[in-house]
Amino acid sequence: MTILLADIIDNILNIIKVDLSISNIVTKDSRLLHDLWIYGDDAWTLFEKIGKEYQIEHTLFCGRDFFPNETTNYWFIKLFSSKWAPMTIEDLAKLIQSELTD
Repeated sequence: MTILLADIIDNILNIIKVDLSISNIVTKDSRLLHDLWIYGDDAWTLFEKIGKEYQIEHTLFCGRDFFPNETTNYWFIKLFSSKWAPMTIEDLAKLIQSELTD
């Protein structure tokens, strides 16, 4: 069974808006850390919900390359956000889709 990328993106957008209560304008090009400030517990909540929804291992999405840990100072993240690679909603959706088709 193939799940359309657009459907995965819509599901992620819904999780972000409903479960994380983010009211910003969120699009498929929104970066999780750099635009939406999703990291730490919020990132874990997002990935855990996605993992349950698609029955895949949610730790696949976690990584120090993309997200600081919860204890990292907010101002440090603001000043040095380029330290972490950007991950967009669409990037996350593609990763999910690739896990579902493997």
